[in-house]
Amino acid sequence: MLADRQWVERNLGFDPITTPPPRETFTVKRMADAAVKKTAKVETEDFRREIIDFDSESTEGRAFMAFSTSTGLSRFTDITWPKGLAPQTGPKPKGNGKGPLPRADVLVVTWTVDEGHALSRVLTPGKDSRNDYVPYTHNYATISKKMRNGCPARELKRLGTYWTTTIGKKKVVIFKSDSHMSQDGPELPNSDVWRQIITEVQPTLVITTGTAGGIGKEFEVGDVGLTDRAFRLPVEVQEAAFRAGALFQQVRRDEKICAGEDAVQGQCRAIAKGQHQAAEDLRGETERTVVLRGHH
Repeated sequence: MLADRQWVERNLGFDPITTPPPRETFTVKRMADAAVKKTAKVETEDFRREIIDFDSESTEGRAFMAFSTSTGLSRFTDITWPKGLAPQTGPKPKGNGKGPLPRADVLVVTWTVDEGHALSRVLTPGKDSRNDYVPYTHNYATISKKMRNGCPARELKRLGTYWTTTIGKKKVVIFKSDSHMSQDGPELPNSDVWRQIITEVQPTLVITTGTAGGIGKEFEVGDVGLTDRAFRLPVEVQEAAFRAGALFQQVRRDEKICAGEDAVQGQCRAIAKGQHQAAEDLRGETERTVVLRGHH
């Protein structure tokens, strides 16, 4: 059950070819222009940015809900947690976000605006990633020099937002990143962000979570993939694969961050030699993935 034209019509209530969404439902200007002008130039980057910036609780999001049969988070129901394990939202973190993140047992990171809404609804009930989380700007001035103009972090003038929660006896930092591998540019400043937040939080577990569209034809809409480690290089990073190799040279200093890094480095070297297919999905020694497939 792939997300083809029929799937969109069946699940979202419109045919994307004959009845495309109106201009007011798009966040990215060129996407909005293309909705009313067929000659408008749209690039792959615009689609990527639309996915990252789309906010179901914004004006554009509400317009999309009105146009389609999508319901966003309006049908979300509170989760029945095991006794003693319901997330307990912490008070506002100390400071103004210009300093290091607080220490915690677990660091959870997500990426798009709507992923931030969903994650905060589940793990920090009462505090939303867009409206309430603390802007994180520690070393922004230095890291942002590696970022291209127009990327989300540059536009927002921050690396992300965060809050804390407690699950059982575990302290957790919830981080919504505004730095993205697909957006920041070929110098990979996102690796600097990762290294910095892991160093500051000092977690025993790091979880990165979010949507994973386009990671492989074998996956279907609604599948849940649980993997112990994975790394996929976007095209712009493939073109600068030596930088990816440098990234893993630094990451391997801490085995807690990236187990199996030798195998990943081998994949990076393969890219540098032009073997792009080798980096499509890292499996075997570097990845164990479980796919939960239900009714979609």
